[in-house]
Amino acid sequence: MKKIYLSFASLALASTSFAQINSANYPQAEGDFSPQKSDKTVEVAPVYEFEKAAGDVIYSTQFNGNLDSWVGSGANAGVWMFDLDGPNGPFSNPAAQKILSTTNANGFAIFDADLFNATAPYVNLVGNLESPVIDLSTFSNVVISFEHSYRTCCDNAFKPVVQVSTDNFTTFTEFDVTPFGAGVNVFVPRTLRKIDLTSYLATATNLTNFKMRFRFDGTGGSSHYFWQIDDVTVRESFDNDLAIRLKNRAIGTFELDYYSLPINQQSPVTFSSNVQNFGQLPQSNTVLSVTIDNGGGTVSSPGVTIAAGTSDSLVTTAFTPAAVAPLVYNTAFSITATNPDDAISDNTSTDVLNITQYRFAVDNGTPVGVISNFSSNSTMAFKIGNIMEVLNDDKIFEMSMVISTAATNVGQDVYGEVYRFDATASDYFLIGTTGLLTITSGNNGTTLTIPTTTNIPVFTGDELLVMACHFGGGGTADVQFRSAQPALPNTVLGYDASDALFGLSNPRVPMVRVNMNPTASLEESLSSDIVATVSPNPTAGKSVLNYVLTNSSDVQITIYDVSGKIVSTENFAGQNSGAHKLTLDLSTYNDGLYYVNLTTNEGQVTRKVVKK
Repeated sequence: MKKIYLSFASLALASTSFAQINSANYPQAEGDFSPQKSDKTVEVAPVYEFEKAAGDVIYSTQFNGNLDSWVGSGANAGVWMFDLDGPNGPFSNPAAQKILSTTNANGFAIFDADLFNATAPYVNLVGNLESPVIDLSTFSNVVISFEHSYRTCCDNAFKPVVQVSTDNFTTFTEFDVTPFGAGVNVFVPRTLRKIDLTSYLATATNLTNFKMRFRFDGTGGSSHYFWQIDDVTVRESFDNDLAIRLKNRAIGTFELDYYSLPINQQSPVTFSSNVQNFGQLPQSNTVLSVTIDNGGGTVSSPGVTIAAGTSDSLVTTAFTPAAVAPLVYNTAFSITATNPDDAISDNTSTDVLNITQYRFAVDNGTPVGVISNFSSNSTMAFKIGNIMEVLNDDKIFEMSMVISTAATNVGQDVYGEVYRFDATASDYFLIGTTGLLTITSGNNGTTLTIPTTTNIPVFTGDELLVMACHFGGGGTADVQFRSAQPALPNTVLGYDASDALFGLSNPRVPMVRVNMNPTASLEESLSSDIVATVSPNPTAGKSVLNYVLTNSSDVQITIYDVSGKIVSTENFAGQNSGAHKLTLDLSTYNDGLYYVNLTTNEGQVTRKVVKK
């Protein structure tokens, strides 16, 4: 199997650092994620998308009954139109995809590429919607805001952009306004976007001739779908205006985020958020607080000062869940500072943490896309999954995956696999699998739950790769696995048909989960009544397994390597109750991690031992 080295040392979300994970530079997957793959926003200058109360308005339009002095330009200028009912092309649904802007009842602007390209041959489209001239010569702190909704096809090169100019676009500054995590073919509902022009205004000339335009540039391969715009405002900035931008939870040594934690996997959680000051004054004693219901209390970050026009990442102290039964922790994020905020609507946000009986999941439960294969691997075998960290010793007894409603799924087989990372070998090794499940018309579009062939013991600190798998479409379309919220780069991995491992640079979370239960079966339960230790550990050669039997019992001691292969087995019939010891001679074994499994009439327990 190909050796892999994956490093999270350089990854950050909202400037929060992440612990290093066993690492490598993966080849990056290409294409056909339908619509899973997406690029992060790369901002030419700060771009914000958080709503607050109106300030001193310099210019605004609601596109009330017409385009209100805005004009189209570019090769496909006529595709920009005034609209009332939403996109009307053959691949769109106006009832479900009409922009839900504040004033959509009186109309909005739309680039209805899907309607224009209703029949073949399809062409890539380019068109601008330009504003009238706006005089900004007497202003130094200005914010543009607008509400938009879009979907694009069929290339990842397209990004919705706003361009600003003072020379009729002979030269211009461009702002990428793609919402974080939006990808090819993904419908993005109403989003309020803001652009801070303070830096631009500091160096621009001829500000009496300021103009802005929305540019749909499909030259990279975008021929269909739409971009809807409404409620455009240009206004002065507030004095005191903080906003929560990206927020995050960090759980475990790897500081990953999970939306579903089994009771037995509960672990301390820290919360963080990037907080932006796009007011005109510095904000002292800025604090992020997170309030957790159901007795969770409140955790907060230290207070910091955030200068005007800058941002900072605030991290709270840890919250330790203590649920004894399945429970939903609702979490409320808020930011405060010494100066009262002039626009409080973007000072709060919410999230949830599900404590479940068995389900362990990264995804938030809301499907927004699908992933079926790599473009170069279409109709061939494919595996996709999430990196997860075991937070407490446990067992996996089931896996589940969510699939789309695509009719081409029916009749195809799916299954799940679990891999464990071995730091010594710098590789993932298969430690368990499910049986096969055939998709039928009855279970298509649902969550498929499949038992593992045997219960899979996992241990605190294990790095797992949890995979949903199919055998390829056999010349037709592949099985479509559903995906949810955006994920950090290279936390989603996939195997292609040649067993090459790929890391996805801008993924969404595949909806593949494990069900964990330390007492998954009577025969293989992890029993707290069995006392067992291995010492010395690590060892250069020999260690001693010490164990205590409460009652007389037959005993089997099996040693596994990280791939799950049995390397030795010893059986003892009718051992008496009391203390026992067995010398484990690992001197001839390769260096690495091994699992010592002790099975008695009372249950089973597994201990890790490292040969160095």
